[in-house]
Amino acid sequence: MTKNSQQTQPNVETEVEKTESASKALPFAVNKGWTGVPNSIFTVYTKHPEINATAIMVYTYLLRLHNDDYGYAYPSQVEMAINFGVTTGTIKNAVARLRNAGLITTKYNIRHSNNNYFFNRPVETVEELLEKFPEIEGHLKKLEEKAQKTREEAEAEKERLAKTRQKKAES
Repeated sequence: MTKNSQQTQPNVETEVEKTESASKALPFAVNKGWTGVPNSIFTVYTKHPEINATAIMVYTYLLRLHNDDYGYAYPSQVEMAINFGVTTGTIKNAVARLRNAGLITTKYNIRHSNNNYFFNRPVETVEELLEKFPEIEGHLKKLEEKAQKTREEAEAEKERLAKTRQKKAES
């Protein structure tokens, strides 16, 4: 076979390859697909005062519906509200939070009467988050104080349980 007559196979993932790929990311097999979310959404952006569980849920849903050909997601807020069992006001609030945290940009589509949702690359460290949003420094300090209090309470509970077990063992 000459170089000119060689045919190249298109890079097509088989169902087995897709399942193997998912099994590397998930601790179980899925048949109906899955959505990847950057780890920093859970480890960094949860420290941003605008980001709450609803915002993360909406962000994940938008990622799921991102259309690579168009470069954006375009579900209606009514569709999202129905899927999540919440009001459109809750969805609007979550979208505003995602915009304020710099995770998405929206553009209203007059033709379809809905938003197009464009993704911005998330920062990956708390230091980058603080650099991008210096105004959240006080919020981060409060979160750390709360975390320290939680650690201390957990340690006190651990000690209390150890004493209880020791008393039971002695009796």
